[in-house]
Amino acid sequence: MLSLSVIIPVYNEESYIDACLSQVSDFLSRLSADYEIIIVNDGSTDLTAERLNNWSQRIIILKNEVNSGKGFSVRRGLLAGTKKWLLYMDADLSTPINELNKFIVHLDQADALIGSRRLKDSHILKSQSLFKNLAGRFGNILIRAFSGLDYDDTQCGFKMLSRSLQPLVKKMTIDRWGFDVELLYILKKHKKMIREVAVDWVNNEDSKVNLGDYPRTLLELIKIKQNDRMGLYR
Repeated sequence: MLSLSVIIPVYNEESYIDACLSQVSDFLSRLSADYEIIIVNDGSTDLTAERLNNWSQRIIILKNEVNSGKGFSVRRGLLAGTKKWLLYMDADLSTPINELNKFIVHLDQADALIGSRRLKDSHILKSQSLFKNLAGRFGNILIRAFSGLDYDDTQCGFKMLSRSLQPLVKKMTIDRWGFDVELLYILKKHKKMIREVAVDWVNNEDSKVNLGDYPRTLLELIKIKQNDRMGLYR
């Protein structure tokens, strides 16, 4: 039986959260998984909290009093997970929960699995704008150059890791968009087995990522290298 904590960071997701929780809970129930769903509400200012209250008997709700960033929220959720495997995903279901099936077949071969939109078998069901697509590809080149990570897609918001890696999660410091890179950097430094898996993906026009996040992420990449030199990831 799959033992799984599902971590979903949310910020102003009133339009998506009910459908997300319905699909995730229904899928995991059909899978007969031993699971928990952990929602980290990152200071939402819309009706997200009210929507979540309707699910309070079926999920675990963690609340950041102020908006603290996706990286902070994911880290908090990962450290709160109690099951054997920890999956974090986006509330808009840009990677559908049924893509978890593609991870399950590799669980005995990896410490962590990362969804990829850029492998041969990946399927983009709805594409980003040309500009965002080009920016993403250029960003991936920068990520590889700065971090030394040799993955086709570090930024897909669908990742799964063993709960045994929680001590390494505690070493993370990036609170915003560069947190995925930091996590992978730490895991690689500690010689953990990471498997990249092709997934289906749907672009969400309401994505919280904006153009200003790209230069900020670059600064976070520099911080990761500085942290490593200071010994924070040992």
